[in-house]
Amino acid sequence: MSTRLIAPLAALSIANAAFAAPVPILNPGFEADFALPGTFPVGPITDWPNYDPDGIIAFADNFTGVINPSGGGCFNGDDAPEGSNAALLYFNNRDAIGLGAAGIRQELNAALEPDTTYTLTVEVGNIASCAGLPPFDNLGFFDLDGFPGYAVQLVAGGVVVAEDFNTLGGSIPEGEFRTSTVELVVGADHAQLGGVLEIRLLNLNEEDTPEDPGVEVDFDDVRLGATVNATPCNAADLAAPRGVLDLDDIDTFVQAFLDSDASVDFAPPLDVFDLDDIDVFIQAFLSGCP
Repeated sequence: MSTRLIAPLAALSIANAAFAAPVPILNPGFEADFALPGTFPVGPITDWPNYDPDGIIAFADNFTGVINPSGGGCFNGDDAPEGSNAALLYFNNRDAIGLGAAGIRQELNAALEPDTTYTLTVEVGNIASCAGLPPFDNLGFFDLDGFPGYAVQLVAGGVVVAEDFNTLGGSIPEGEFRTSTVELVVGADHAQLGGVLEIRLLNLNEEDTPEDPGVEVDFDDVRLGATVNATPCNAADLAAPRGVLDLDDIDTFVQAFLDSDASVDFAPPLDVFDLDDIDVFIQAFLSGCP
């Protein structure tokens, strides 16, 4: 395809880009609970009650709370990914290791909708061994080597409908955060349609190695987006999300055209892929979706 045709298609994508609408989350960056730099106060997290089906947090030395890593050396670069704080799930009781996962949860003011794609992203941290800054320095040095595993779950009506079950667990270096992404594509039919949405952030509480069992997982910057899917609005609406004309539709058309795919053979003569097919696509794209 000539550059004179590719350039207009690229320009169209900029003007018609689509973005997922955010689903409101309370205290998504865990900033509502104050923590001095280099400290980690434990206790209930505002808007994030504990999720503890096996009673893990009830064991001594197991806590949830927040951490402000600034200046403390617990993370490379010191700062949390977003704002000042991150959530901490610290399970240091050896007797509780392997007895089940636990963490925090938030029920959202939203329900699972049909024909919608949900994208949940969370920063997951593997804290390095470190000590707190005053007044927490009197607690001494914490050996935090290893990683106990994590899960990021999207729940609807009390049922887990999508999750990231520790896919990054072996690849998050000590003292680093990595982004977990959970995607759920909901069609017209789903067993949990209308169920209240909930987010769960879990420490899997598994032993990494006997020498470095891993005790803590940290979470930050929780985001949930929802993009409505629909039936194609016209010939140019070739890719999800339906009802929106964007770069994905252009990419799909270009690839199908280059592959001589019958789905973009819009104009006669059939089985011939030429400027007439491209013109039909461009006119449909420019006409937009209602």
